[in-house]
Amino acid sequence: MPSRSRILLAFLLLGTVGLCAQEPPAVEETIPFQYVSAVGVLYKVVEKPIPEGAELPDKPIALTTGRTKLTGDPGANTLTISGPAAEVARLKAAATLLDVKPVQIIVSVAIGRWHIQGTGEPQDCIGSQLPRWEWDPAKVPVKEDRTLKASAWRIGMELPDLLQGLPIAFKVLAKPTAYTLARVPAKISTGQRGWTLQANGPEVGILEFEVVPTLQANGEIQLDLQFTLDPQAQLPFNDFPHLDTGPFQATITVPSRQSIYVGGIFLENSDGSRWELPVFISPRVVEDAADQ
Repeated sequence: MPSRSRILLAFLLLGTVGLCAQEPPAVEETIPFQYVSAVGVLYKVVEKPIPEGAELPDKPIALTTGRTKLTGDPGANTLTISGPAAEVARLKAAATLLDVKPVQIIVSVAIGRWHIQGTGEPQDCIGSQLPRWEWDPAKVPVKEDRTLKASAWRIGMELPDLLQGLPIAFKVLAKPTAYTLARVPAKISTGQRGWTLQANGPEVGILEFEVVPTLQANGEIQLDLQFTLDPQAQLPFNDFPHLDTGPFQATITVPSRQSIYVGGIFLENSDGSRWELPVFISPRVVEDAADQ
């Protein structure tokens, strides 16, 4: 019959073996990143928010989650994960999914000038002259004085075709282009900070707008627009003392390469004549290098 000490020793040995069996062996994986920051991925996979306004570290940084250690190396742009095999595999899969090439979007803009024959009602604006587009003035938002409100409309045309179909009296003042990424603002301005043309008349406003493109699941592009007015700058043509349109925002969705029309931005000359400053915006997704 075994002694009590031998039984106790056997139980201790079995317990030790059981504990060793429950502790999975540690493994280590190093993941290189091509398109995104390894340190940024580190914060995301451990679900630790980066403090607002803070810059990502320029030296290796290590964080832990459970029994797993993750080290982001900004120099090599790699993420090293060490810990239980199952947890390492899970975090590696999550991190790899984040290494996605950013979607580049080109925002083409045409800003023009159109003489308003009337007071600025919808039928007086360039929108009523747009080719192959059903413009119904009765459905266009207007101010209390019946002049057109600044707002945006979707047009099923590419920008070059649209501009070619406009009346000869329509003058294109500038055609700036901005390169940006999905969800990254592109800023375009008129006047001394934007165009090269100068105004010889009195000080008037600068029109500045921001476009934030977001790629939708159906392939279309949502544009969040924000227009502002700087009354201390100058617009790039003569004798327009002021703009009568205040800041406004708009959100509109359009297929890649098609256009939107922003109307209702008016200029008034010193002789009382009125002009519309139409803005046409056309975003397109860059599919490859040849598309730029």
